[in-house]
Amino acid sequence: MKNLHWILFVLTVLIALSGCKRGMDIDIRVENNELVFSAVNYPKNKIYKLYELSVYRLDCVEDCIMWRVSDAESLPIKKKYIEVISGVIVYGQSFENQNLKVPMKQLESGEYTVAGTVAVNKQEGRLFDRSFNLKIDENGILSVSPL
Repeated sequence: MKNLHWILFVLTVLIALSGCKRGMDIDIRVENNELVFSAVNYPKNKIYKLYELSVYRLDCVEDCIMWRVSDAESLPIKKKYIEVISGVIVYGQSFENQNLKVPMKQLESGEYTVAGTVAVNKQEGRLFDRSFNLKIDENGILSVSPL
């Protein structure tokens, strides 16, 4: 089952690469004890068009996708994206026009990757992909570090 998840993820990335420019750098941090993803070196006052976002656990065998949202497939193409104000996403948040493919699961300490496709300022879609280590202490306090 784990191999199937990896094969599907690799195929998704390869298909997305065919229509996207180079990757976007993202920052992963903890704010108010919540996991936050944000664009690096992009304007903070713009609307980002999110087409897909996945968080998956690296050090697992089964049921590795922790959260996946994508654009609302039923909308007309001009509205077929999720608006993300200022390029900031909180793990598990809801979006207007979202297609929730995998509901948010409770995170545990471990290794994860966040990946997806986003457009900024009418640019073509840009991929992002960043791995990180999440630690949750005995008091439930989150901390992250890059892998």
